[in-house]
Amino acid sequence: MGLLAALRKRSAIRDYVRKLPELLVKDYGFSQSYTALQIKSTVERHKLSTEYIRYAISMYSDRAAFDQFHRGLVEQWNYDAIRGEVQAGYLPGYSHFSITDMLETFPDSAYGEGGSGSHGAAEGHANGDTSSGWGH
Repeated sequence: MGLLAALRKRSAIRDYVRKLPELLVKDYGFSQSYTALQIKSTVERHKLSTEYIRYAISMYSDRAAFDQFHRGLVEQWNYDAIRGEVQAGYLPGYSHFSITDMLETFPDSAYGEGGSGSHGAAEGHANGDTSSGWGH
C-alpha cells in the first residue's frame, strides 16, 4: 500500500471511530449493533469515505451482518482481523469493543452527555498518543 493510500485509510478509519458512532445514534437511535445497510447509508449520507466501509461495518455490526454484506464479493474480508486492527490502533486492551466503548473513549464524539472518556487502557490513545502509527 502506497503512502497516499495509507493516509486515506487512516483518515477513513479515524472518522469511523470518532464520528460514526454519534452519526449512527443520531440516524437510528442507540443500538449495540447496526445493520450493514444502516452503516453504509450513514457513511454515505454524511459523506464519510466509503473506500474502507468494511472497517465501519466490522466495527458497528455483528459478525452475521458483516458476513452477509460481503458475501458474493470478489474480495473476502476477515471480520476478526479488521476488528483487531481497529482495536490495536484505537482501543488497546479491548478485544471485544462496542459502540459504547467508542462513545466513552472518545467523548468529543459522544452522543448527548456522552461517556466519561476514561477507559484506562485506551486513555493514552484518547490523549493523542500516536505510538501505534494510526496518527489520530
